[in-house]
Amino acid sequence: MEEYINKKLVLAEEYIESGIQFQNTDMLREGKELFIKIIPLVNQNKELRKLTCDKIVRACTALCLVDSGNSLVYLNEALLYDDKHPVIYNNLGYVYHHQYSNFDKAIESYNKCFEYDNKYIVAYLGIIDIYRSLRHHSLEMEYCKKGIRNCPREPSIWNLYGLSLLNGVGKFDVQVILKVFYHAISLCTTPDHVKDKSKIYVNIGHVQGITGDYSESIRNYLYSLECDARHENAYQNILLNLHYFSNDEINSPIFTKLLKRFGVGVEAEEKESTQICVLISKLHSKICQELYPDATSSGANIESTGRRRDRDVNRKLRIGYISSDFFEHAVSFFSNVLFKYPCVNFETFVYSNIIYDVKNINDLKCHSYKCIKGLSAKVVHDQIKSDEIDILIDLSGHTSGNRLDVLVTKPAEICLTYLGYPNNLGLPFIKRISDVYTEKYSNDKSNVYTLDRLFLSYTPSDKYIFKPKLVKKLEYITFGCFSKLQKINISCIVIWKQLLKTNIGSKLLLKSKYFVDDNVCKKWKDKFSPYQDRVVLLKGTKDTNAHLDMFHLVDIHLDTWGYSGTTISTESLFMNVPVVTYSSVPTDKCKYVGHVERVTGSILTSMGLQSDCVASSKTDYIKKATNLANKMLQGEYLNVRERFFNSEISNHKDFILKYETLLSNIYLNHHSSQ
Repeated sequence: MEEYINKKLVLAEEYIESGIQFQNTDMLREGKELFIKIIPLVNQNKELRKLTCDKIVRACTALCLVDSGNSLVYLNEALLYDDKHPVIYNNLGYVYHHQYSNFDKAIESYNKCFEYDNKYIVAYLGIIDIYRSLRHHSLEMEYCKKGIRNCPREPSIWNLYGLSLLNGVGKFDVQVILKVFYHAISLCTTPDHVKDKSKIYVNIGHVQGITGDYSESIRNYLYSLECDARHENAYQNILLNLHYFSNDEINSPIFTKLLKRFGVGVEAEEKESTQICVLISKLHSKICQELYPDATSSGANIESTGRRRDRDVNRKLRIGYISSDFFEHAVSFFSNVLFKYPCVNFETFVYSNIIYDVKNINDLKCHSYKCIKGLSAKVVHDQIKSDEIDILIDLSGHTSGNRLDVLVTKPAEICLTYLGYPNNLGLPFIKRISDVYTEKYSNDKSNVYTLDRLFLSYTPSDKYIFKPKLVKKLEYITFGCFSKLQKINISCIVIWKQLLKTNIGSKLLLKSKYFVDDNVCKKWKDKFSPYQDRVVLLKGTKDTNAHLDMFHLVDIHLDTWGYSGTTISTESLFMNVPVVTYSSVPTDKCKYVGHVERVTGSILTSMGLQSDCVASSKTDYIKKATNLANKMLQGEYLNVRERFFNSEISNHKDFILKYETLLSNIYLNHHSSQ
């Protein structure tokens, strides 16, 4: 009998290990069933019974990977043979979390895992991710601290602890947050920690970026790639941060290092007239070639699979939107028009890469809503194919929460990008939607579809009640900029200091939630020496209403360059505060100007404010801001709010009509060319 059992054990073991190696469902099932049949034969031998039960659990766990649709069946079967096994409960947590979005069950399962192994690292990562996704930041922090107590030398948990501090749980302190991240780096002592180290460097870069040091930010993203050359977030953060550089910084050490790292050379004829938008375009292409070689190769022909929809021109087109920015984000004030005033000839499908509550979802006028957070690229691709989407529109680009991993699989015949990212994505089959003004001097117009009106349509919060600012005679002018700190580059600071010098007694207001940190405040005050006493730093606000009210403190809002404002400029005009922008135009040296440099100019021009507010050079910028200031001191004011509501940016009906026409023409032209 003993010999018979041993043979069966060896055979079952071979089935399971081979099934794992070859991802073969049948072999795994066969091995599992063999072990189950052995159980009655080894009941008297506790050691052998435990070994047999462990093998059944191993088989069930492996089956979850190769037959994920039946994961709950396998894991519940495994519990019959060991109801105190932490691996089973961790895997149940993962399945409930990622496959079923049943967060209550997932949390219950992760906590059960901790009952039997309070050092189970992966379970801590799972439960912390859930609480962060649900924005329960106090519980997120609680489990970070539990994880650190029980696994004090685990860098991945220290990394999540740093992110929790960054999310605002407790007092925001840059030095403390960086100290946590650098401690996490110090714990990365084995080859197994390489990916953790790469993630931590990205987070260090993020901290430096949000507090205004985009050069150091990029340096750390490059460190991240040295650890893990396939880390997508590092690449995408580099791409986003490129736009914060002005032409004046094109020869800076970090920009030079970037060009060298990605093999972007400057042609001989460009050396005297190097244009940052051209180099950024080249970097996008090079970086995307590294990220998605199959999708960017010259011979790539990524063709959508599955049944092609009926091309009847009279049927409604199915338009899909994929993003994490449908609510609670700056982009959402412009994307709202797509869901509040839907096109009558479209069926709208929403694929959200973030979790929203039911009330938010019900506010969307769409044919279908699906949360895709945590789902694999293949699962999302198959869902979009199943929905028979005609045009898929990305609203994130290379920003947080994007699903470029899905886009590169080309799940729809036509893929576009709109609103969320101020540049082409670097993927040849994805074109961008913009407008004629913004793209007038772009170096790559072939990848852009342009509206003959402003490409933006703003929908303000219906919860905000505008209260006019009390008009009184001004003794001095208050300039302001509420843009992200990254956008306020060296070039902006130099010109703004000249403005303070020219406009005697004037003040400059900057606003950021990171000004709660005294060290960040000191750093930013020092940037404006010797005028730091005239620079006022305002802390962030708790909600949109309070944020908008702060515009009443500003007389003239100063736009940034080379990354021009979109939401901030729009909000300023909505609040009746004029905006002065430097909307770049070609020169003898630089004949191309990127989208990112002309957005505010496009908004102001569409409102008829170009003569007062749109400058074509830095000298003109100072002149226009000073002229506006002098008029205000004499009691003359521009009623920009009235213009705002009588211009294209507030004309939702006109936008929808032209947007619908554009998409319909894109679809028809695509099929007529096939």
